[in-house]
Amino acid sequence: MNQQNKLPKYKFYGTLLDAFTWYLKSEKDEAFQEFLDKINRAPFSSEAADKGTAFNELVDSCTLELKQFGALTFQDNTISHNGFEFPSDLVGEYAMQFENAVPQVYVEKIIETKYGPVLLYGYVDELELFKVYDIKTTKQYDFGKYINNWQHKVYLYCLKDTGIDTFQYMVTDFEHIYKEEYVWRDAYELDLRLIAEQLICFLEDNRGLITDKKVFAKEEAIAL
Repeated sequence: MNQQNKLPKYKFYGTLLDAFTWYLKSEKDEAFQEFLDKINRAPFSSEAADKGTAFNELVDSCTLELKQFGALTFQDNTISHNGFEFPSDLVGEYAMQFENAVPQVYVEKIIETKYGPVLLYGYVDELELFKVYDIKTTKQYDFGKYINNWQHKVYLYCLKDTGIDTFQYMVTDFEHIYKEEYVWRDAYELDLRLIAEQLICFLEDNRGLITDKKVFAKEEAIAL
């Protein structure tokens, strides 16, 4: 077989699949444009997203400090990062949870579809020997909040040949910590294939409106 034929035609990440599912279910007039903006990586402003990113960065920084010095020392009950304040004990609890984890690990794996191979990829927040974690921040948490998310399916699919079969969302509302855990199921692969094929149809139907070609893996490779 020609090696070129094995190259992925598309590249999808978990939150893109989440955004696509939201678009399919949404009744908002702006849903199409909002999803198109997601594909095209249009700049947007979100205080909640910025706060979540700041929290993740702070946890990684404190975890590194814990690994290097064996302890964490906070001067106050709160700690600031990028304009946001967080409870010091909460940050410390996350840091201790991930003391033996590796942060921001890139994973990828090809999945075959009827339209050709698709590369599923992403950066996992924290990776341990047998478990992968994703840090979530939210204003309000209800049990099962992330059951329909694609992140755990994507990451577990990418890692399923490594012996890692468990994914945990570690969620905080900045007062409490909640844990939501999923274990790899073979049915996830079919789920991923079907949603990928739906997204491919959307992309091809709207190819002329897509300015960021990263989703088209072959075109991106040619451009490089």
